[in-house]
Amino acid sequence: MKKKKLFLVLVLIVFLNSLVWAEEKSEKKNDERFSTQNQEIFGKPFLPIGPSILTSFAFQDLEANKNPDLKSSKKGLFFSLLIPGSGELYTGSWLKGILFLGIEVAAWTTYASNKKKGEDLKIEFKQYAADYWSNDRWNQWWNSLPEDTRQQWAHHQLPETKTQQYYEMIGKYQKFNAGWDDVALANALTDTSETGLHYMAMRGKSNDKLKLATAMTGIAFANHILSALDAVWSVNRFNKKIQPLVRLKYTIVNNKPTPVASFAINW
Repeated sequence: MKKKKLFLVLVLIVFLNSLVWAEEKSEKKNDERFSTQNQEIFGKPFLPIGPSILTSFAFQDLEANKNPDLKSSKKGLFFSLLIPGSGELYTGSWLKGILFLGIEVAAWTTYASNKKKGEDLKIEFKQYAADYWSNDRWNQWWNSLPEDTRQQWAHHQLPETKTQQYYEMIGKYQKFNAGWDDVALANALTDTSETGLHYMAMRGKSNDKLKLATAMTGIAFANHILSALDAVWSVNRFNKKIQPLVRLKYTIVNNKPTPVASFAINW
């Protein structure tokens, strides 16, 4: 279950990033109308000289005047390490931010719910064992066995204290079957205890709840790491997307070097 949920998270992240990539490609194509077809300076497009020059400059001045502040990768990393999704929200990636935040809330909500249920069931099955399994009854049966029979079952030793191993062994091994009150002592090595089976079912439910709670902590930890890494990527993408470059360059017009302002967006 844990692996399936981690795989689903990764698939969702890849899907969202592919949508962002497709959006960037679309924006890049739209921006090509402000570049020349055959002229580049250091691999970057600059404004064409022609009838649309005033319109182009007006568009670029409007974008340059916005001058949005660049985002900090360190802040994005720190925000998402602290609260998954907050680094993405910091860069305006609302969909991914809500996704990571939702996974975090779901993971800890599931953890709290299953942890409580598992601990409650643990109390119940321990009390059930105290009511229906008797160490004195088991000792009475064990001491009545011939020495050679006891030697055959000597490899399983019940702990003196009621540890996790104690509660596992009294229900799991046939050797301790005689301790349940619905078993005939004469047939303890062959009879099946319905009380013991019910006890093991209770214990199994408790363990399943507690294991799921533990799995949720792993998912929450992975969510912090994935969100932090994605936040750094989102910050870099954000900065490249909105950082304008306005430069004064020279081009040849009528065989004379002429200064021309250029505007480009990094991608």
